[in-house]
Amino acid sequence: YAQVLRTLQSTKHYGKAIEACERLSLHPGTSAENLLKLPIQRVPRYRLLLQELKDATPKFHQDFKPLSDACQAVNEALRCIHRAIKDKNAMEIMSRIQQEVEGDVIIALFKTGRWLLKQGPLQALQVPREVKVQKDAKLGSNANYDSTLITKKDATQTPKAVESKAQASPSLTSSRTPRAISRASENPAYAGPCNIYLFSDLIMLCKPSDVSSKKPWVLERCYSLQNCTVEIETMGDRQFTVKASRDMRLEAPDAKSAKAWVEVIRSAIEEHNKEAPGLS
Repeated sequence: YAQVLRTLQSTKHYGKAIEACERLSLHPGTSAENLLKLPIQRVPRYRLLLQELKDATPKFHQDFKPLSDACQAVNEALRCIHRAIKDKNAMEIMSRIQQEVEGDVIIALFKTGRWLLKQGPLQALQVPREVKVQKDAKLGSNANYDSTLITKKDATQTPKAVESKAQASPSLTSSRTPRAISRASENPAYAGPCNIYLFSDLIMLCKPSDVSSKKPWVLERCYSLQNCTVEIETMGDRQFTVKASRDMRLEAPDAKSAKAWVEVIRSAIEEHNKEAPGLS
């Protein structure tokens, strides 16, 4: 709708055409902008009308099957409309997050079917040193990120370039060798205030950026939900752990918030693994 309206407004004779439409409209006093919404707004009404006709039509009547087909077609049209609206809203949210977060590794957030489920400030805690970094064939050269989430620009870098980037940022590891994994386990993860972004297929942990940065957050870690599990810690009901290639140990302001986070993360993991069982 917004795109159509912008296109119309950019045309030379938009003003005169709009006046003519409003003058000839069957709805006096209704603006042309509102008239453009009517085809979409009326689809649910069509569904109700057709459903009422179908319910009032005997199954043996010749009109019953065409009415059933029409109901099915309208329902499918509504699903497409709702999906398009949801996709558009999701893209706007992704664009906003992309403007908020920076980092050495670029994550391609724009993806059809990806929704933001929850975001908010938490406290990142140190993970005990005895927790071993998991080796997983699905993970990339970086223990802080899943390779499937890194954009092509970073994924196609030479090993030397990746290694130099890892040396420039101590929180990153440069290869899958046991030595590198050992270094990852010795190098403590970030601890402090953080912002968590939970999407329908991935989870991001961001730390505050430097004062000089134009963006408020720096990407610290990002994992696909197919590689994650989540559990409340027994020693503290405000603390929970997201288990991935490197565990995220997090603390919420209170037990209720922690429980809400765990429930939504667990639900997102289950839903994601249902949709992609072969990848879990």
